Amino acid sequence: MADGIRANLQVGNAYQRYLNAPEDLEATLADQIASAREVQRQLSSEDAQAGEGVVLPVIKTRAWHEVAMRQLSASQPQAASPFVIEPLAGDLVVTYVLDTPASMSFLSPEQAAQRELHGPALRAHALDNLARRLPELEIKGGDGRYAARLDRNYDAGMALLFERWRERVSLRGEPVFAIAARDELLMCGSDDGENLASLRGIAQEIAGSSAYGLSAGLFVWRDGGLRAFED
Repeated sequence: MADGIRANLQVGNAYQRYLNAPEDLEATLADQIASAREVQRQLSSEDAQAGEGVVLPVIKTRAWHEVAMRQLSASQPQAASPFVIEPLAGDLVVTYVLDTPASMSFLSPEQAAQRELHGPALRAHALDNLARRLPELEIKGGDGRYAARLDRNYDAGMALLFERWRERVSLRGEPVFAIAARDELLMCGSDDGENLASLRGIAQEIAGSSAYGLSAGLFVWRDGGLRAFED
């Protein structure tokens, strides 16, 4: 950047999009260019310092966080972490973003402090913001297996709000989730052996092929939160 700030963009998601649909290469590159320009706008504008945007939770993996921190350390050895990271379950973590009509950017510890959001207060604030989108949530499927659809960005995060929409599904046993990608949230019951086996296979397939893949494992809703599921 003109002021000496160096910004890195991960291209892993874009490359996976290309592998999935090579014919859409131009659109994929256009999206990457738009992302780079948005990063530049945020870093060079007063808006970034003004704390614009709605705080929302995003589910990521531990592996994603480790890679991101290695990349940051390689380019800016003394840089502070730009993420607020909380363990979730298994190989999943929760981080937070500032969502605006134009973009999503990760909420930094400094930005969280400016908003006086710390620990449980940050999680509660972000979940309440996400809950405002519950009227948009669609539940598809039946016969014990369902898919929760939101906006292709925060679908996975709806697992964090399960208590607020659990009456919309009928499951045998405890609720079990496949949180396989940012835009994929699937579920069935722990006592439904056939659907459970199918869900496990689907999770592995999606996590390995999606441009926004997350975990190939399954997760159970127990005692008011997500836990790694082991049958």
